[in-house]
Amino acid sequence: MYTTLIHSDDLITSTIQADEKHFRLDSDTRFFANTKGSFIKYNTGSYIDINTLSSVFGYVKELEKWNLENSLFIETGFSEYTSFNDTYLGSVFSNGKHRYLGLGYFAKKNDLFNQEGLYTQGYFKTGVIKNEFSVNTSIYNLDLDLSSAYFGTSLGLGYIKELKENILVDLYVRYFYDYIQGGEVNTSDNAKFDYNALNTHRIQSGLRLSWTLILS
Repeated sequence: MYTTLIHSDDLITSTIQADEKHFRLDSDTRFFANTKGSFIKYNTGSYIDINTLSSVFGYVKELEKWNLENSLFIETGFSEYTSFNDTYLGSVFSNGKHRYLGLGYFAKKNDLFNQEGLYTQGYFKTGVIKNEFSVNTSIYNLDLDLSSAYFGTSLGLGYIKELKENILVDLYVRYFYDYIQGGEVNTSDNAKFDYNALNTHRIQSGLRLSWTLILS
């Protein structure tokens, strides 16, 4: 589920910031929608293959007086995975899928402290993630179906500078936190499992270069 959360977090930030790709309803209101898919393979002797598809859509309202952008968004997505682990109990094969649906609020303050190009941004979101999980070993087969609440938030700081006409560079650092609720589940043969809450912390820094192509 951690990979699913990272995929969702990055899609939210990159989509809302790419305002040149938004549909403008008027001078201060715009709509956006984006979908992103990926395939990830981790191979450490054991392996896990993950296919992920995430979508986000919403709208942005600009408050020019305060150099503030407000956004409400809905996110949804799907992940499917298979894994193999070689343990002292024998070979363990597992597969599963996630589905999630949530909503959130995003804000960006431009020209922070009246410094042109300096900005801060952040969001919070909440929703429900459903996990269907199957494990097959030489001695036991297990099928689980879990639904958990999740929460996520992010806070970032950045600086945008025009290198030359129509070319911008964006330097940024961002912090992400995600939480998935723990709980208890009973299997079909009345075995009981407790699973802990998932807490993840991540810091991301980078540089984004963008340019405007003008066709005459």
